[in-house]
Amino acid sequence: MCGRYTLSSRAEDIARAFEAELAPAEATDAARAFALPRYNVAPAQPAPVVRATGDGRRLVAAHRFGLVPAWADDPRVGARMINARAETAAEKPAFRAALRQRRCIVPMTGFYEWPRARRGGRARAPTWFHPPERGGAGAALWAAAGLWEEWRGPDGGALATFAILTTSANEVVARVHDRMPVLLDGAGVQRWLDRRIDDARALAPLLAPWPADDTAERRVSPRVNDARAEGPELLLEDAPRPSAQGSLFD
Repeated sequence: MCGRYTLSSRAEDIARAFEAELAPAEATDAARAFALPRYNVAPAQPAPVVRATGDGRRLVAAHRFGLVPAWADDPRVGARMINARAETAAEKPAFRAALRQRRCIVPMTGFYEWPRARRGGRARAPTWFHPPERGGAGAALWAAAGLWEEWRGPDGGALATFAILTTSANEVVARVHDRMPVLLDGAGVQRWLDRRIDDARALAPLLAPWPADDTAERRVSPRVNDARAEGPELLLEDAPRPSAQGSLFD
């Protein structure tokens, strides 16, 4: 799964990278979504996505993480729909319409995964997977394949939400977890956002694991476990804590 990720690029850089326009960020949620950098984007939080408009433009807009289908009775179902499995999304009622008509890109500079804890053991520290550092200015951006929906409440108010597609892990991620986000290259982004494509079978070749040699990893702070935690220090592995017993030479 992919339940936490980072986005340390500025909104303007995201728009430039995806040849998109920035949507007005006047509402509170939108303003928070564009308050970059983000080091711990979590479910139910607003975050930027890139989606195609009806006239062929691309728009960077704020959506809430956790997809709420248009037919849902309660928006709280989004808490269970942060990811869509690439292998079955075309068959699931919650995702199949979005896969045909409402695809988006979820920009990220990396994502977190946690190894499964051994029975009776303590939870282990998370790992941050990110693009390899190859010099140059600014953080490299990954383009994760996403789906978006717009849900309307009884009062007519609209809630825009998204989910991230996942696929089998590559060799690097598989050391920690068996799933990873579907990541797209430039040609893949172009095809994923092409609204003329409404057949899931035509998109299937895009849903493969990302190349392992384009995936770097770093063990990071367990403070990431707290969805309220933020800041670049989350990407640092915690230093060993001194023993409560102290040293014989103190």
